[in-house]
This record gives sequence, C-alpha cells and structure tokens, in this order.
Amino acid sequence: MLIVLGALGLLIAVLAFLRRVTRISGEVSRKAVHIGMGCITVTFPWMFEKSGPVGLLALIAGGVIASLSLVPSLNSVLKDVGRKTLGEIYFPISVAFAFHYSGGDPVLYCPPILMLTFGDALAALVGNRYGRQMFTTHDGKKSWEGSVAFVIATFVTTAVSLVILTDYSLIKISLIAMLLGTIGFMIEGFAWKGLDNLFVPVFGLVAMQAFHDLEVGVLTVRMLVVIGMITFCFALKKRSTMKDGTLFGAALFLYAIWAIAGWVWVLPPLLVFLLFTRVVRIDLRKFQNYQSVTSLICINAVSFFWLSQSMRADESNPYFWPFAAAFAIHLSMIWSKRAKAEKHSHHVLFAAFLYPLIAIVIVQALPAVILGLAIDWEFGRAVAGSYLACAAISLVVVFVGRYGFGTEVGLEEWGFRIVLAMIGSLGTFWLV
Repeated sequence: MLIVLGALGLLIAVLAFLRRVTRISGEVSRKAVHIGMGCITVTFPWMFEKSGPVGLLALIAGGVIASLSLVPSLNSVLKDVGRKTLGEIYFPISVAFAFHYSGGDPVLYCPPILMLTFGDALAALVGNRYGRQMFTTHDGKKSWEGSVAFVIATFVTTAVSLVILTDYSLIKISLIAMLLGTIGFMIEGFAWKGLDNLFVPVFGLVAMQAFHDLEVGVLTVRMLVVIGMITFCFALKKRSTMKDGTLFGAALFLYAIWAIAGWVWVLPPLLVFLLFTRVVRIDLRKFQNYQSVTSLICINAVSFFWLSQSMRADESNPYFWPFAAAFAIHLSMIWSKRAKAEKHSHHVLFAAFLYPLIAIVIVQALPAVILGLAIDWEFGRAVAGSYLACAAISLVVVFVGRYGFGTEVGLEEWGFRIVLAMIGSLGTFWLV
C-alpha cells in the first residue's frame, strides 16, 4: 500500500515539475497519471491477496486526489483540461470494484484495467491531436479518430494479456479482444464528465466474466450482434432525435437486453426506438442531436428493474409483462406530451384512447405473442389492465400543469415519469 501511494505521489510531483519547466499540456499530464497508475494497478493480483487493502487504497487515493485542489501547482496536473470531470476520482473506485468482483483473478481483472489505462488515455490524446471527424455526446463532442484509437489499444492490450495469462486459441483471444474493444468504444461514446473511468472497467469486467468461458462460435455470434446493434442505431440516425453518444448507449442497452434475456425481450425497446418520432410527427430538423443519455437512462430505468428481477426468478415470462409495459407507458407519455405541446386537435382524446392503445398493443401484446404466451383470458386481462394504466398515466401527463408543456424535459419531469411508469408496470405485474 505504501509503495502504491508513494508511486502516486511521486508521479504527480514529477509531472508538476515538468509542467513548470516544459510546455506539457494539462491533457498530457492528466493522461500520464492515468497511464502510470494504471500500469501499477494492473499488478494488484500479484501484490494483494484480499480486496480489503485495495478498497482502502481507493479511499486514500481518492482523498489525496480530491485534496490536490489545495495545492494549485499539483492540482494543475489533473485539472487543467478545460472541462469539468471527476474521472480521477472514479479511477481508484473502478479499480477497487474490478479487483473485488474479479476475486483478484488476473484473467478477469487485467483486461478491463488495461482497457481503462491505455484505451481511454490514447483515445483522449489521439482525439485532441488528430481528431477531425466529430460526433456529439452528452456534454460536448468526441472524435471518431480517438474512438478508433481506443478500439486498437484495447484490442492489443487485451490480446497480449490473454496470450500471457491463458491458453486460449488465437481466434478466441482475438474475438474477446475485439468484443471488449467494441463494447468499450460504445461506453466511451455515451459516458460523460469522466464517468468512462468508472463505466469502462465495470462493463469490461462484466464482459470478461460473460465471454471468457464461451466457445468461438458463440463469441462470433456476439460480435456480429454488437456490430448489428451499432449499425442499426446509426442507420436510423436521421429518423432519431438522439445525440450520437446516446445512439451508442441505445446500441449497448439493446445488446445487454439480448445477452441477458434473448431476442423477444429486445422487441419492446426496439419498437419504442422505431416509433418514437412517428404517430405524432415532429420537425426532425429542430431536434437533431437533441436527446442526451439522461433520456435514454430514464426511459430504460424501470424496464431494467424488471429485467433484473427476471434474472433472479425461475420463470422469466411473468416479468416480461411489466418490462414491456414500462416501455409502452413511456412511449404513450411522449406522444401525449408532444401532441399537447404541438397543440394538436383532440390531443386529450388521443391521450386517453389512441396513444395508449397503439403503445400497449404493439410494444407489449405483440412481443408477448411472439414470446409464446397463450392468448387466453389472463392474456386479455393483462393487456386490458396495461391499457387502462397507460391511458390514466397519459392523461396525468396532459393535465398536470407543470408537466406536458413545451419540448424540454428536465430531471424533475423524468423522475415524475419514472414514478408513473413504475406504478403502471406494478399494476400490470399484479394482474399477471
């Protein structure tokens, strides 16, 4: 622990000195700390037997880094980048998380940490130096050149580490490395304010745990599905109101649902994606690159709760009903609010009857039939109950004065919508 903390202090002190005597930019010094500490933390499986000391190190390192603001000459090493970010605080947290949940297994632990260490750092450095082709994110822009650098760096470091640590075939190593690079590239695309330093190793660890025991054929299918999800989302970019970074998040969410539950469970969010700008039409030119990751997370929050419940149950089908209902409710609320904002005639009538009916039938009932659920009295009761809940919630959005006006959606309103979606989906689950 003393060696690690001493190395962190020495690294920051040396870089602070170099910044005084040379023209090293804030981004370069920040990524130098990033790479230096990453190279040290990747050795943790051979330095520590338990996760307790690593967790304590994360707390101490986070506190030291946070206190650097009291020493401007040292603080500039990490903070002089022209943007607000807490990435340097997330770094030690993510390392502690990865070490604990990997059990210190270097096969699981090292690739995500190397992905964070070199992929993230090179993406920023290459993007700042050579970035020309940009895409929009939650809090600014990133470059495609930087993203390509991330994929290449992740592929190389993951492949090298797996060649050293395992006896996997080269084909399997290549597929795992490419999958990890692609998933990390998607995370990099939608993360904001330094959260990539937390998300990259966490999702990377989850991916390694999912991939390392799979056969080459299964890994090939997963690679094709990931590429297909990205291609699908960006193919519909002109019909979408999402920022590019949000499209990466949508592709990642769709892949996660498919990997956890299968193709039929992908249909509700996929149908929401396809119908979002239809039924109640808007001028897409006014809303290009409009929706951020916040919207994506809020729309998916309740459904992911039900998806997590299905993973713990012996029978997952009952949880499909509230899972799909939450998406349908969000879609009906969006249409109802949009119709009201655009002052469409009969928007109240449509919010009570048309929008909920379309949303429930297409987003919930149709996928349920494909899932193989019997069309019987219980099926009809569940669909009718979902429709009534959806209609009531759509009318709430229309009539509650502070909600339903204009086009902007703040966190307060998203919280309100999440509560409504949870209430409606709970009602659906009770009926099932």
